[in-house]
Amino acid sequence: MVNINNIAAFYDLDKTIIRQNLYSIFFNTFIKKSSKILAKFYIPVLFVLSKLFKNNEFIRHGMIWSLSGYNKKYIQLEWREYLKANLDTIMIKCIQESIENHLSANHKLFILTNNIDVLVGPLAELLGFTDYRAINVSVDSSENILSTSLLKKISIDKKMELFNLSTEYKIDLSKSFGYGDSIEDYEFLRELTSAYLLNKDQLMKFNK
Repeated sequence: MVNINNIAAFYDLDKTIIRQNLYSIFFNTFIKKSSKILAKFYIPVLFVLSKLFKNNEFIRHGMIWSLSGYNKKYIQLEWREYLKANLDTIMIKCIQESIENHLSANHKLFILTNNIDVLVGPLAELLGFTDYRAINVSVDSSENILSTSLLKKISIDKKMELFNLSTEYKIDLSKSFGYGDSIEDYEFLRELTSAYLLNKDQLMKFNK
């Protein structure tokens, strides 16, 4: 008999659960209204750089700077209200269905992402996730945001958090599920028997 209490589904966030980068959604709903005039010009430049170099670390570092000085509870309240009103429009349909299926089966749900905690928490709560890990990758003085080694760090850190969560919640990874969309997710997806990649709003089996 299968013990459903030790089965889980692990999700990446950007372009897996939601259609676009979480930062871009948040920028359009909060930063544009902020009193930090520089942020209104600074963040769009970072978006361009992130697309050019395919590296979201530009945006993450910029968003952390833009949110500095704001009250965390205020940000989360504003963000939660926006998500409540717009969740169906920003989520990817097939992923939304998979989340509902896992919840119906009483599986535990987790998010593994390099987004910042203040944005991930309210989303995880609204979707009924058990827990999440907002990974904060440190940049050594010997490397920069453009380095491939930094992307490798994100990938490895996601795998380590997968192991940490499986230990903490007593999850059987051999019976669990994984969902991702990019090379940053490969490391943690390889550890799961049932792993999927999102491609053009469709789920495809991940080949290890």
